[in-house]
Formats: sequence, structure tokens, C-alpha cells
Amino acid sequence: MGEQTHIVADFIPDINDPYIWRDEDIGEFIYETDLVILRMRESCPMGADREADYIVAAPYRVSFMAGGERREITVPKGMLTDLTSVPRPFRWLVERVGPHLEAAIVHDFLFIAWQDVGREATRDDWLFANRVMIEGMKTARIRPWICWIVAWALSTQFSWNLYADRNPPPRYVDLDEAPTKTQGFDPDDSDERLMA
Repeated sequence: MGEQTHIVADFIPDINDPYIWRDEDIGEFIYETDLVILRMRESCPMGADREADYIVAAPYRVSFMAGGERREITVPKGMLTDLTSVPRPFRWLVERVGPHLEAAIVHDFLFIAWQDVGREATRDDWLFANRVMIEGMKTARIRPWICWIVAWALSTQFSWNLYADRNPPPRYVDLDEAPTKTQGFDPDDSDERLMA
């Protein structure tokens, strides 16, 4: 399996509380930055029943209107993800990768961040995470009937149980310490340099 010294079980990046607008109506969802996903040569030790072997390789920002102001959520660089969390029997309907992926990554973050900002799992925060997912899917122009099916799936007891169950570490990888060999990309590049 190789050396895993870059995985620090208790590493948590600096995170702003993303749930503070949970009671506001949200709209005008915008993907502010590109989503950059990394799959390292060596797998991340997540346990036998977890598939999170992908990493958000650069801070990923989305924004939306809430309470009359533009608000922002930043998914931190280093977050582990399984891409779109779809049970295997339903992947014929919604695949792990597609135009919904960007919304799913934000949703993944909102499903774990409560643990890392000192909150307890609440139904209001869970509902907010699900609303953000659906708004992101609408912005990505996902067919309305698929949005409806996903919204239904997110409203189930199974979804709540996934949300409320503490995810054991590691949830993040310290990419500044990871022995990556990614040619031509520096996750710390500024937006201006990437656009040049």
C-alpha cells in the first residue's frame, strides 16, 4: 500500500461556519471557482466500507443570495470525498460523476463540516445542506425530475442518519504535507495566475 505519512487523522483545515445562513431562503446560486479533484497514487486509508479516495485539491467556492446579501461557502482544500454519494443500486440513475458533481461536493462538505466547526448535528443544518444541493443542481441545469428524485432521497431517514452519524477521521488531507507528484498544477496558485 505504500507509505501513508501524509495522512494525519486529526488534521482539520481552517473552516468558517457554513451553516449560519441556514434559516434564510437561498437563491441565485453561483459556482465561483473551478472544482479541482485529485486522486493520489496511493490510496487514502479510509476503512473497508468507505469509498472516499478523492481529494478536493484547491479551495472550492460557491455563493448564493440569502437574507438579501451574497453569501459564500468554501469547501477547503484537502477534503476527502467519494464524489457523488449514490448507493450502488441507483448509480444507473445518478452517476458519481456528471454535471451534478459540483453541487455534490458542497453537499459532502456540509454533511461533515458540523463536526469541524464545533456544532452538533441538527435537522435545520441538514435541511440547509440539502437545499444547497438542490439549488446547485438547478444552477447546473439538471433535469427537474432528477432534482425531484434527489430531493426526495435527501429527505429520507437514511439521509438524516448519514448526516447525523459522526464521520471518523480522516476527513481531510493536509495537501501541503502530502507527497504529491502533480505536474503543471499548484493548488495554492491564485485565481489570477490560473487564468493567465
